[in-house]
Amino acid sequence: MDKPKLHQNSLKPPAYCMHCEYNIAYLTDHRCPECGRSFDPSDPTTYFGPYQERTKPPYTTFFISICIVSTICVFFPILNILWFLITCIVTYIIWKDKDEPYRVTACFTLFYVIVMNMLSFLA
Repeated sequence: MDKPKLHQNSLKPPAYCMHCEYNIAYLTDHRCPECGRSFDPSDPTTYFGPYQERTKPPYTTFFISICIVSTICVFFPILNILWFLITCIVTYIIWKDKDEPYRVTACFTLFYVIVMNMLSFLA
């Protein structure tokens, strides 16, 4: 009786999951057992390889700049309303992305813009 062949991926260690950083080298399935994220051994953009940097995009400066611009927009009511709508749309887009690590920062930025809008209407 023939034994079933186990299909191993061709990843050489170290290879890590992009979501949870689990070591996915030599797995028989193309899915991380820790978090369930799928990866393709032939596509190096779906996992962290030995020469890839594990840095997250610099969205923090983006959100700080949103806070600064919204503070400036308080002095111009029409710009303030337009800026509020743009910030709501950007926060919604980021919130819909389940893999986005800056969801809390986006919500804080939206909260800050709401507070700045309330202060502009009180003044």
